[in-house]
Amino acid sequence: MKKSLFVGAAVLLCSFGLHSSVSAQETTVSFCKPGYTTEQTPTELAICNDPSGRTELYISSALALMNDENVSSSDRKRFLKEQDNWYDFLSSLCKSSDLSCIEASAKKRLQTVQGRVLAAVANSTSTGKKNADTDAKTGIDTMQDSSSEPNIPDMPDMIDVATLMPHFNGPPKSDLTPDDSALLTLIASINEGAIRLGNLELALDKSGQIQDMAKNMVNDHSAINEGLKERFDPKDKPNDKTMWVRKHVDDAKSKLTGLMKSPKSFEQAYLVGEFGFHSGLVTYLDSLTTANLSPEVEDFRVSTVKVLTEHRDMAKTIAKAYQISLKQ
Repeated sequence: MKKSLFVGAAVLLCSFGLHSSVSAQETTVSFCKPGYTTEQTPTELAICNDPSGRTELYISSALALMNDENVSSSDRKRFLKEQDNWYDFLSSLCKSSDLSCIEASAKKRLQTVQGRVLAAVANSTSTGKKNADTDAKTGIDTMQDSSSEPNIPDMPDMIDVATLMPHFNGPPKSDLTPDDSALLTLIASINEGAIRLGNLELALDKSGQIQDMAKNMVNDHSAINEGLKERFDPKDKPNDKTMWVRKHVDDAKSKLTGLMKSPKSFEQAYLVGEFGFHSGLVTYLDSLTTANLSPEVEDFRVSTVKVLTEHRDMAKTIAKAYQISLKQ
């Protein structure tokens, strides 16, 4: 079985035009390897015991694509986070005894990964953002008929987060005021929450504007977090607003997980929730008294608000095109 998995994975990779060297060991997913110490979920157990081995082949091939030498480390990290959310999605979508459902979902996941990886590789070599966006859309739309997509009006280009959060030369700033640390802890929680919920949306394996919005959320908030860690060394100082953010994200994740079998309802709830989440955060961060913030942290607050505002407006534009009410 392992030999046939190896051959199948290698053929799939070659057909995608990528060049990872896939060893026999890599064609076995981690939870099926001998000596795996964590207790397997019923779905994982079903995958490992599937006599055809096809589901494991689809998963291992997807993982090999993510680890292709042409994929950047940041994209690889993002893909692997999406994969973790997909496992949760699979467990909620298919009964552990329904191998046909599990296999079909794994096959679709592989097709989605193919599109995302090819788009990422194209993006890394593209000379312009518009060409990269076209490549990404082409790669994803081949997997699913998008004829039902509404005609979304052109939206303004997203803020270049890399410009907002430039490379910081020197050691991270550690002489922070208590207000500095409290604000940076809050921003870190906002980023982590937006990434968690965005990855949950991406686990649906769909194409369309809401999926594109989720990708922007994950990429932008990851960039803000990287900038925060690079520029500052804050002490963890949660406050009431930080705890509210964490509870909001936990509640939203619970609600969305319950809607996974109804993708349309899921995406609508995600869109409405992200609009409300970002709207509230923009209002709050704009209202802060900043007298006790150091200049560097104040600049970081202003930059973060700009990104949150762009995300809020993007959700509003998409909701209008889909005729989705944003009232909660």
